Amino acid sequence: MVIYEFRKIRNHQNRTRILRQKNTNQQKQLITADLITTSIYNNKPIVNENITTILPSFIRIGNTYFKEKEYQVQTMVDTFQLSQIFYTTTMNENGWEHLKTILSFTDNGDTNPTNRPLHTYLHYHHRLESIRNKLWKNPELSEWGEWIHHWERDEFQNRGAIHTHGVAWLKKSIEELINLNIIRADIPDPIQEPELYELVTKFQIHHC
Repeated sequence: MVIYEFRKIRNHQNRTRILRQKNTNQQKQLITADLITTSIYNNKPIVNENITTILPSFIRIGNTYFKEKEYQVQTMVDTFQLSQIFYTTTMNENGWEHLKTILSFTDNGDTNPTNRPLHTYLHYHHRLESIRNKLWKNPELSEWGEWIHHWERDEFQNRGAIHTHGVAWLKKSIEELINLNIIRADIPDPIQEPELYELVTKFQIHHC
């Protein structure tokens, strides 16, 4: 009786799989040629941004990508326990004068970062790596202390702008960081800490 029920379930699963695959194959699937259109400026082939974006969606939201990152984080948490720092960085594409200079002297000279995702991405990561290695990890310049390890994940908005979520494992405990006023959950006092208040209200408050 048990074997019969087991076979019935397997037959049902297999039949459902075949029907699902058949329905999928019958649907019209876009091919590369469907994503290309002709530019109205120079008649060259370009990506049709009316139906897609320059960055493929599977890079940003694919199950495989996020599953891999989930396994990476879980392994680190199992090894180092919970991290002490969680940080988010984003790009200020229209406020970076060096980036505008780079874009103006490369390729087609278009200084709109949205139209130049590769150069903008490389510039962003160069800035992030410099801050991480020369400031955050330097115990003489940062009160965070010595880093043990860190992990980051890049995400892209539909317009192509990148932002990064990261966690860091430090030698100092969470309690030490709170006592040193490094980890905070308040808005700084505009009178006592005017510079920090300006930075937090400008860059660390999210407005939809």
